[in-house]
Amino acid sequence: MRTRLHGLLLMIFLLTCFSFACSDKSHITLSCREDNDLFLTLTQNNIECYRYGTPDEAVSNAPEGSAVLVLADGYPDKVTMIDSLFFKKAADKRLRLYIEYPSYLPGVKTGTPRGTQWERAVISSDAFAPKISQHRILAVHDCHFIPMEAQNPDIVIARIAGFDSAGYGLPEKYFPLLFELQRGGEQRGILVSTTKLSQFLTARYAPADCWHAIWGHILEWLLPGKRLPGLEWTAVVRPGFTRDETLSDDYDK
Repeated sequence: MRTRLHGLLLMIFLLTCFSFACSDKSHITLSCREDNDLFLTLTQNNIECYRYGTPDEAVSNAPEGSAVLVLADGYPDKVTMIDSLFFKKAADKRLRLYIEYPSYLPGVKTGTPRGTQWERAVISSDAFAPKISQHRILAVHDCHFIPMEAQNPDIVIARIAGFDSAGYGLPEKYFPLLFELQRGGEQRGILVSTTKLSQFLTARYAPADCWHAIWGHILEWLLPGKRLPGLEWTAVVRPGFTRDETLSDDYDK
């Protein structure tokens, strides 16, 4: 009887260890091309991640309870094709998702992608505080986005006045750029970007310090409880002088 009990306890222990091994919450899986800015940056910062060519492959291969990023390979001409089955598979595996430029979201009416004319990107919440304050203006060059409604977005696109910050706040009409998907006030474990935020290098998004903070926040949201080293990258095109640097008399040369 004692031998059977020991065998049963050993089996429970092994199953528990196997369950923890299969539920690797520090695992990062991406659906993107090899030349995606974020994938290259993660790799160059020695952050282990796994890349697949399609959203379905990424979700199918991701360990239970881990993080999956579905990035917008076809932006701006093509939206990221996902459907209800994709979200069901992700929910069954308890994945935390970051999705860019999606063709479909459960319970959300999505519009036709459009570009901007006078609108600019603006921080609209305290999600990035204290590194970035609310109403800070961002440069998302040649931004295309999918119009939709969202509760409590973290970044929006809006026509605002100001240089560094939206001096008069946000107008009544704006569109979300980054938000956590909710239904009935319940958070779904899905972070949505209605544009492509993962081309921060090739599209020369600015200011640089803000984008470091934004991607740090997104990764921390995807991997709750795990501290990652801050991402470092060097932009190909960047200022020749710092903000407070005194220029020489012949600076124009």
